[in-house]
Amino acid sequence: MTVLYISKGVLKEDYLPRQFLSLMVLTTIGGYLLYFSTASISYFFVFDHRLRKHPKFLKNQEWKEIEVAAKGVPLMGFLSVLCFLLEIRGYSRLLNSVEESSLGWYSIPISTATFILFTDCLIYWIHRGLHHPSIYKDLHKTHHLWKVPTPFASHAFHPIDGFVQSFPYHFVDSRWGLPSSENSQEQHQRIRSSYGSSSVLQF
Repeated sequence: MTVLYISKGVLKEDYLPRQFLSLMVLTTIGGYLLYFSTASISYFFVFDHRLRKHPKFLKNQEWKEIEVAAKGVPLMGFLSVLCFLLEIRGYSRLLNSVEESSLGWYSIPISTATFILFTDCLIYWIHRGLHHPSIYKDLHKTHHLWKVPTPFASHAFHPIDGFVQSFPYHFVDSRWGLPSSENSQEQHQRIRSSYGSSSVLQF
């Protein structure tokens, strides 16, 4: 069966169903690997385990966070694959090398700064919009079940919520920016502030 997906003779590289299936498998497996590896490392080596004694820390919270995230990763992956398909089919401004940029090596610091400011600004407004009463309960409330989030809460939200907040990353040519659980703890305890994904827009 593996030969079917690798052989150029059976399914050509630019064949849309092949691209979709390949991206879906890579995104789902990659999503799980990224989630479990980074959340576990952060949980065991960075997370302050004294917070488990906090009065708002739920019983079996880590397992609940993992369950919500494990159910959501495939759908978030599916929605992301739609964007990835557009990117690999040429509907993006992704560059293959620094030489393709009119700014050359200057494009790296400029792109990095633009990426951080652009995505954080959009995520701020998207996150703020998800707190609107008409959609909060259905799309975003799940993520706020965790008043004292652990690193396993990083993907523990409604899949559409997760995709919508990740959407700004598809607008730029970089893949940086992984906010930590510490960034969102204050926001989870005080629902009306701190909507950004990094420390840049935390007001």
